Amino acid sequence: MTTITREEFNEWKGNNVTQAFFTQIYKDREEMKEGLANAAYLNDDEVRGRCKVIALFLDLTYEDLVPRVWNPNQVEQDNE
Repeated sequence: MTTITREEFNEWKGNNVTQAFFTQIYKDREEMKEGLANAAYLNDDEVRGRCKVIALFLDLTYEDLVPRVWNPNQVEQDNE
């Protein structure tokens, strides 16, 4: 697996293409939320799922991409 440095991640987040992509998916998500509010969809659950995935992309941090060392104590803390 390729290791990504914080500097590389920050360069990617600041890249014009990345910014354009994030701007577009943000707009798409806002439109979907508006559609949900107006009952414009046949399958609201699918649209909510799409909105959640977009939120994951928009909120992505460097730490999300750094592999975590398995720690059974951490698993217990995560489940609380």
